[in-house]
Amino acid sequence: MTVLNVINTERRRRVFYIVLLGLAAAYSVGLSEEIVKVLSKLTGIDVHGMFANYAAHVTYYRRGVRWDFLLFSLGWFIGGIVANRSFISMLHRPVYEKMVDLYGLFLVPFLLFGWGNYSDRLLLVPGQLIPVIVSGALVLGRIRIRSHGSVYLLGLLGATIVFVVSVIHNEAFIRWLLERVTNSV
Repeated sequence: MTVLNVINTERRRRVFYIVLLGLAAAYSVGLSEEIVKVLSKLTGIDVHGMFANYAAHVTYYRRGVRWDFLLFSLGWFIGGIVANRSFISMLHRPVYEKMVDLYGLFLVPFLLFGWGNYSDRLLLVPGQLIPVIVSGALVLGRIRIRSHGSVYLLGLLGATIVFVVSVIHNEAFIRWLLERVTNSV
């Protein structure tokens, strides 16, 4: 029995999506680090110390919550769900759904331990599925240039550009964007 067989019904899939979004929320406020810290103390295995002190001598790399990595990673997951429910043909939905679910499963280590140094390494495997999600939407979908497909593709391109700019400018762009959004609301 594979892990994907555990989330083989619509109800289990919904629970998985809720748990994944809950982990993302916990990561975004620093709660996942606190949970790992408490579990490390309870078990006597210093998992928190291993992640917190990994390459601690490097001063140019910051540890903690990385909003740019979180938003970029969740964007592909949510985009895959939207693509599957919007314009993937009914015949191919189960296959595409499994690809998106697999991407979500691969995000779990980042959401648990992404606060440590070099957390981008935890996104290597899910990052390799991004081209599969995009090409799957193009090949398996009913994307037409004059319909909502072009909007979806422009959104994916926009997400990629925002991520690259935010990494280059060391997360300052995401902070600026979040400040503008919260001040306008």
